[in-house]
Formats: sequence, structure tokens, C-alpha cells
Amino acid sequence: LDNCDKERNELKNKCHKLENDISIFKEKQKKLRSQNNDLCHRIKEWEKGSEFYVKETKSVEFSRKNLKDQLRKLEKERNEWRSKAKKYENEKHKLFKEKNAFKNMYTFKTK
Repeated sequence: LDNCDKERNELKNKCHKLENDISIFKEKQKKLRSQNNDLCHRIKEWEKGSEFYVKETKSVEFSRKNLKDQLRKLEKERNEWRSKAKKYENEKHKLFKEKNAFKNMYTFKTK
């Protein structure tokens, strides 16, 4: 009978230990689930951010390309205006030379 009581107490102790281990395991499992949910949430947020980043990048690339095109057009226009200005400058010098030539001829004739 003593032996049975002793065995029963040992089994009770083992049972309590197992129940304690189970509760510890459940607690760990709960923490892991929480961490997993947190990670899943963070991954979803990252994916949203990533999609936003990709869209923004495409938008910026598009804007950059448009700006480059506009810059090319403006440079072309600037070069055309420079060319016209040079042409008018040459024309002005030519007219000054003619004016001076006429002036010289006139002063030569009047002397």
C-alpha cells in the first residue's frame, strides 16, 4: 500500500510537471504565433511600401525622361537662336563696314 501511494505521488508529480511543461509550451506557442503575425503584418506593409516605391520610381523615371526631352528641345531652340543672333551680328558688321565705306567715300569726295 505504501508502495502504491509512493507510485501514485510520483505519477501525480510527473503529471503536474507535464501540465506545467504544457502550459510553458502553450505560452511559447502563443509568443511564436504573435511574432509570426507581427512578421506577416510587417511583410505586408513592406510589400505595400515596395509597390509604392516601384510606382514612385516609375513616375520619377517618366518625369525625368520628359524633363530630358524638354531640355533637348530647349537646347535645340537656344542653338537656333544663337545661330540667328550670329547671323544678325554678321549682318550688322557688314552694314557697319558698308556705312564706313560710304562715309569714307563721302569724306574723300568732300575734301
